[in-house]
Parts: sequence; C-alpha cells; structure tokens
Amino acid sequence: MNSTKLLKQGLCALFCAGLLLATGCQTSIEETTVASSPEYWSAMQQKLQQVKSYTIAGRIGMSGAARFSANFKVTGVGDDYKLVLTSSFGNILAELKVNAEGAVLTADGRSYEDVNANNLLLQVFQLQIPVQQLKPIVLGLIGPASIIGPDGQLMNSVYDGFIVTYSKFSEYNGFALPSDFLIDKGDIHIKVKVSGVESIE
Repeated sequence: MNSTKLLKQGLCALFCAGLLLATGCQTSIEETTVASSPEYWSAMQQKLQQVKSYTIAGRIGMSGAARFSANFKVTGVGDDYKLVLTSSFGNILAELKVNAEGAVLTADGRSYEDVNANNLLLQVFQLQIPVQQLKPIVLGLIGPASIIGPDGQLMNSVYDGFIVTYSKFSEYNGFALPSDFLIDKGDIHIKVKVSGVESIE
C-alpha cells in the first residue's frame, strides 16, 4: 500500500493507539509552568510576535467526519514553514512546505502544488485542517478573531471557520506556547498535543 492510501485509509488504526505517543528521540527544551497574569500575557504576546524560528513536535488526531492520526514536526523560519507528518512507527506520510508563493505537498514520491495549503491538503487527501494558518495557531498568537480570558490568556481563535480552543499553555525557554488544544469545524474535531519544543528564538 502506498503512503497516499495509508494516509487516507490506514491511519484509523493509528488513531486508536492514542494521542500521547512520543514523536521520536529528539532533544526538547524543558517544559515549565506558566505564571499567568494580564501583564505576563501582554508582554508574552509582544515576545511571540518577534519569534524568528521554531521547531515544535507533537501528535495530531482527527475524529468525526474523518479519522486521521499522526505525529508531526513543524519547523518555521519567519512566515515560511515545513510540516512533516509521520506514523507511530516513524514512516514519513507527507511533507508540506509553505512560503509566500504557495504550498508544496510531497507524499508517495509525488509533489502537489497550490497557492493555498488548506486547499492542497483537501484536494490530495480530502482532509480539512487549517495548515495555512499554522504559525499563529502553534505559537498562540492573538488575531482579529480571538477571545482573551480575564487573566489575558488566549482562549479561542477562529481561522476560516475553524475554532481553535486552547486548553493548556506551557513555557519553553521563556516562551509560553500552546501545549494542548482543539480545532473544530462542524463535525470535524482535531486534537493537538505538543510533546516537545526543540528550538525557538
């Protein structure tokens, strides 16, 4: 079975293995507890807006209209990023590269291109995931459609109809990042759990 079919059909079994499996033997920055306050989050948002590069790994699981599960690693520089999806056994399922000119998805030895990463994932794998907005989602950046809690912490953001609900933030090397969050749109439900931050600056 090729990797495209594995991504579209075979990952249901991986989903049942759970969302807490490790993404591999990478060295991660130590995770610490966030000291929440309005002043803290105001300063943190300014700091996050200045992030130049990052590498974040974790696990994604989709349920509802479609079932999908994989480990992920996203590496970003500026507004460009690369997302790699792997199985629980370490097999590369897909690699997505996004920059200002568009997106390129590689899977099963083939490459696919589109100006919008969301459209590309939908066309190739019939998966609705807001990958075009990956940077603000994984960094927890406040946007025009965000809801802030009384302590200043980001609670929800909306991107192209997807509602991102943040349930936990953890601090990595002085940066408070989302470590557990949900993405919902209609009958699509996506759980994302960060297992480690390898670098951020």
